[in-house]
Amino acid sequence: MELTKEHFDKTIQGLATKADLQDLEVKLVTRIDESQEQLARMTKRGFDDVTSRLDVGNKITELEHQMDEVRRELNLA
Repeated sequence: MELTKEHFDKTIQGLATKADLQDLEVKLVTRIDESQEQLARMTKRGFDDVTSRLDVGNKITELEHQMDEVRRELNLA
């Protein structure tokens, strides 16, 4: 089989061009950046949720105050 310019052109006709690949690279980088941002937001929400669940200091202080009031009312303190 003789390799002619026409045969070569026909063979590479469906391949991506450098411009196609550069466009694809830009799209991939953009998608990766968006995915990283989304993951960071999800992780932050998760940490915020855990932090709020573990932050019971104010609740304990309020309950202690209420218990002191109950003791005073019952003359236990």
